[in-house]
Amino acid sequence: MKRKLIIVGAGMAAARLLYELVAREHNYDIEVIGEEPYPSYNRILLSGLLSDEGAEDNIELHKSSWYGKHGIKITTNEKVKRINIEAKTLTTDKRSTLPYDKIVIATGSVPFIPPITGVDAHPVFSFRNRRDLHQIKSCAQKGLHAVIIGGGLLGLEAANGLLNLGMQVTVINREAWLMPRQLDQPAAAMLQCALEKKSMEFNLGITVSSIEANSGKVTGVTLDSGEKLAANMVLLTTGVIPNTELARRSGIACDKGIIVDQKLATDCAGVFALGECCQIAKQVFGLVAPVYQQAAVLAQQLTSQGNQVYEHREATTQLKVAGITVASGGLLPFPEHAKSQILTDRKNNVYRRLVFDKTRLIGFVLIGNAQHKSRYESSLDSGERLAGENSSYMFAATPSMHESDIGGNSPGPTSTG
Repeated sequence: MKRKLIIVGAGMAAARLLYELVAREHNYDIEVIGEEPYPSYNRILLSGLLSDEGAEDNIELHKSSWYGKHGIKITTNEKVKRINIEAKTLTTDKRSTLPYDKIVIATGSVPFIPPITGVDAHPVFSFRNRRDLHQIKSCAQKGLHAVIIGGGLLGLEAANGLLNLGMQVTVINREAWLMPRQLDQPAAAMLQCALEKKSMEFNLGITVSSIEANSGKVTGVTLDSGEKLAANMVLLTTGVIPNTELARRSGIACDKGIIVDQKLATDCAGVFALGECCQIAKQVFGLVAPVYQQAAVLAQQLTSQGNQVYEHREATTQLKVAGITVASGGLLPFPEHAKSQILTDRKNNVYRRLVFDKTRLIGFVLIGNAQHKSRYESSLDSGERLAGENSSYMFAATPSMHESDIGGNSPGPTSTG
């Protein structure tokens, strides 16, 4: 007899877990329950849809026929209200009792809404799901002014989408430079310069004290400096927090996220958590790579096909920001004692920084050209000692670029302490 496995949440983590389970032999009757009216889709692609790049159907991670082919029931537009751990049942807003043998909480994260006066005015949106996408597009009008609060990846992608729709856009960021989790200050400055050429405007190192409105309709924002900016729309891209609501209501241990061990098990028998909603040791997760690694570990645990555990390591990233390639690896900010090589080609909008602790590569930042990211990534993972001069490593990895191609007055990479 098949055991009942319920996955709460139909996001990217749930979709990956299904993929991993299908790739193995399992003995489960699987049902996925999602609160949104859509099955699993790729949230990363929402920004492209904002500027009408591609069809909305193309972001689905599994087609409806895929679920049927593999005997998986997908239930959308239904919210799980509580899990009864002792009875091994759950309650939804549409069903009173649903039994399970094992349950995976994959409720993801929710937008962080900063405590700004006037945040309840209209149109003020977060940008997290397809509903947000539809609302933003319905209010976007050519020539109107949008203020984006938050200068991370999502904020910049949203800003670019609204620019493509003909809006004027200003990005406000409390940090001194853009994308501080992925970029150092020189790289961020180069990215900002490229975005300014696209007519994107910035106010950095400052916060919004209030959103101004007339009869509930947004008219502008006031900065903590007292400066006022006109606005017809405000987007909040100020980060996310793990969605622990269901777990807390059900008596499952939580801190910042739902507390799980390295096998993704909670403190309650038969209950697991996965993805952005979970916390392993003190670590929570916001990137795809670690979530997919967790899904593989959990699939092994659920099918008793291995004893692998999740071991966190800082993931390298490669992104497209308004069409500009950005990649980084290692934990920013880099240690002060570390030595760096920096290659800057302003003419071609290329920046490369390699960070070393003696003869080991411990980090990198790339702008404009990431074709050698895999080599740097491999060095980070292996901790290999690099033979010869560090500068030869920089240029050996870039056979198409020679010292004469570097902009500025320096004849080669510069080393800074």
